[in-house]
Amino acid sequence: MAELGVVQTQRGRGYAGQLLAYGTATVLDDGLTQITTDTDQANRRMRAAFARCGYVEFATRHDFSWARP
Repeated sequence: MAELGVVQTQRGRGYAGQLLAYGTATVLDDGLTQITTDTDQANRRMRAAFARCGYVEFATRHDFSWARP
């Protein structure tokens, strides 16, 4: 899985958790023993979906950007 997202009008219906659970089960069935992933720290809903699927938060990140004035 490279990206997982739910269109804004459909958020809050549990789709992200369902997609994540399905994707997780699929790669585990293929023999993977570890999955490392990330989401923005401010994305509370996605972080909650990860937790519901058994993922453990082990780090945070800070993203930076710069644009010429």
